Amino acid sequence: AIQPEPEIENYIRSKVTEKQISPGREPVALYYRSDGTSEKFLCVGTVVIDRHEGTVIMTSEHAFRVDRKGDQIISIKPLRRCVHQPTYYVEKVIKDHQDLGGQDAVMLAFNEYPTPIRRFSKHLGEMAQNYYSDVIIRNKKIPWLQSLVSGEKFNTFGYSRKRGDTNSPISILIDCYVRPGESGTGFIDQYGGLWLLHGSADDPERLKLMRNEYESLTHKTVTNFSAVSGPFGGHYD
Repeated sequence: AIQPEPEIENYIRSKVTEKQISPGREPVALYYRSDGTSEKFLCVGTVVIDRHEGTVIMTSEHAFRVDRKGDQIISIKPLRRCVHQPTYYVEKVIKDHQDLGGQDAVMLAFNEYPTPIRRFSKHLGEMAQNYYSDVIIRNKKIPWLQSLVSGEKFNTFGYSRKRGDTNSPISILIDCYVRPGESGTGFIDQYGGLWLLHGSADDPERLKLMRNEYESLTHKTVTNFSAVSGPFGGHYD
């Protein structure tokens, strides 16, 4: 996994809106500490209320890659300055990708006690196959997703899945600029579904090829290619 940039926390916090975008969903920052080292920024998460598990955190599973050796203590802090709460810590993994439709997602329990968490994810950066069209979820058109961090809305423009694997989960493509370390950022659609930032095309040459492919197939233009996993929750009746 790509390591977060040194200044990524400041960059993310500079974008935060103090407005609550979706009641019951709160953006947070996750930090890790291993073997007595100082605390470092890990990723973004969202506190949500799950009807079965209660109040939990949803974020991207790949932030817990096993190739980063050792256990880690994960602390949780609010991103909105108007939210005042003590520091919480991840207690355990409730659900991983196997329980969440193969998506790059994890559901975490948390409490006020520092607890070492073993790194467990085997999610790898994979080559994706993109499909460009209107995004339809359960017969509902999803034209945009709204960031729970910044409040900005980003257009959807297609789907993505692991190249050569028709059984792999489908991600949604959004025209959103992303920097390493923003994984797990929560977005919502107009039906209340939660989506989690999976990754983006950050190699300039690859991005150029993808833009050219999109333009030649659709006769439209797009600037950024980012993929989100979901939806989690929502009402699409």
